[in-house]
Amino acid sequence: AGKHKLLAACDLEMAARASSHFMAAEEFSLLALDYSLLTNPYLVDHFLVGSIPFVTFPQNVECLACLGETPTPSPLFHRELKRELAIHSRAALVVCISPEDAWFFRNTGCRAEVFPYYPGEADESKFVSLRKRRENSERSGFTIVGSASNPPTRDGMQALACMLKSSRLLRDEKYWLAGHGVTGITDFFKGLNVECLGVARDAELEAVLCQ
Repeated sequence: AGKHKLLAACDLEMAARASSHFMAAEEFSLLALDYSLLTNPYLVDHFLVGSIPFVTFPQNVECLACLGETPTPSPLFHRELKRELAIHSRAALVVCISPEDAWFFRNTGCRAEVFPYYPGEADESKFVSLRKRRENSERSGFTIVGSASNPPTRDGMQALACMLKSSRLLRDEKYWLAGHGVTGITDFFKGLNVECLGVARDAELEAVLCQ
């Protein structure tokens, strides 16, 4: 607002222009950087040598050094993790999606805060309606929702399936499986009473939740 100008750099082209033109002219007083840009050493060098403060937006701690894609941490992973955390520690602020993520970044020397999610009016109305419908439902079975195309989520679903199979109280329950990529992990739940919905529409998922 006023004399302060904000640049939200969310893609490489915009970031390149910021580093070559805008930052040279010091036209902006704050840079808001999408986390994916921090993996580009050229751009990072330009951002860090300037006097303009910047804010980073990590998706979650799994995005650090591709943590979610590294089953066994290697020396390269540890070097990259150290480099990325050093960048975040120089940011004016690290904006996190959860208190747990903020706790992690603060313990690495970063100034981190949580930006909570509050649903919009249309979504809030839908959630309230769904809650009222569920008041009279039997609430039998469990719905498992997640993106199995995301490696950490996929691993978590596999661990969940193993736990359900070993539980006397839960292995005979009915389960609905929904989300991106879940059709490729049905073998994880073999032996359980599972119905795979795939990428379910809102109406279909709401019908299941109200059974």
